[in-house]
Amino acid sequence: MPDDLTPARYISRSLELNLFFLRIMNEHSLLIEASLPAQNAGLAAQANTFKNQFRDLLAETVPMADGHVSPSVLNSGELVTEDTEKLEGMTQQFTGINIDTALTRSELQLKAGLGEPHMEPQVSDLNNRAISLTNALIEFKTMLLSERKICATFTEMFYSELEHLRDEAQHYVSELQTLQLKRNPATKKGVINEKVFWDDKMADHAEFIQHLLDPSEKLWIIKARGLASRFHRLKIRANAAKDRGILNKRLRILLLDEITATKSLAGLKDAIADAYQECKVKSLFLPIWPDHVLREAHHFLRGMRDYYTLNG
Repeated sequence: MPDDLTPARYISRSLELNLFFLRIMNEHSLLIEASLPAQNAGLAAQANTFKNQFRDLLAETVPMADGHVSPSVLNSGELVTEDTEKLEGMTQQFTGINIDTALTRSELQLKAGLGEPHMEPQVSDLNNRAISLTNALIEFKTMLLSERKICATFTEMFYSELEHLRDEAQHYVSELQTLQLKRNPATKKGVINEKVFWDDKMADHAEFIQHLLDPSEKLWIIKARGLASRFHRLKIRANAAKDRGILNKRLRILLLDEITATKSLAGLKDAIADAYQECKVKSLFLPIWPDHVLREAHHFLRGMRDYYTLNG
């Protein structure tokens, strides 16, 4: 693939990235707000403001993206799933935090198509505003981490989970900045760096699932523990291949192993999300959380499959 993006690809790639990550950032803000006790009502209000700001930016992006994004993204399950709206409703019921489920329904109606060059200034402005808002959320997450570290604030969220949320926000900003330079992120180096990043996040997801499940949910705990180890090994293998300069020989094998492992983790997340809807989960996470991490697995899986298909 060439290193520079065409205007049409820049537009589609930007809209696809924003559709995925603006919702992720919105839900990060929701999860943080729900994790804060009444004593920290001021911090919860700040998180709620971020949630609403990301919702508004996503609501602006959806009609802009209609007819200008790839079918592989729309069909991947990374933007919304068939269960997202129901799990949002359950989360709103349990927390009292307002969630715009109409926005979820509108995303399910999106159509595929090519980016149009005349949209470039509008999309560039969207990217810049997303960078600015996400940087502000990164500062907020960093402040919460600092407060947690000195025991000045409590949240019902693992410290490492808050770090995880900040990492994903930083990754989003980095991806947008690359797009603003009109650089194609789907180079061999870009794909291996993306793989290493999401290997780490998938391992985190498996570990969070393991620790948030009820002790009686032993089969899921055992599966999550095994998947965490598997993703840690995949990350080590990818870094070793990159350091030894043997990506040409190993990347195809790594991607096949990655696709298999990610499908297994997505299956576990999907099973938990389904069980939650039937009131068969005893865990500590909110209903939207397994759907949230499932969409992240779908995002990673689609990226690996797209690159494997184009370069196989």
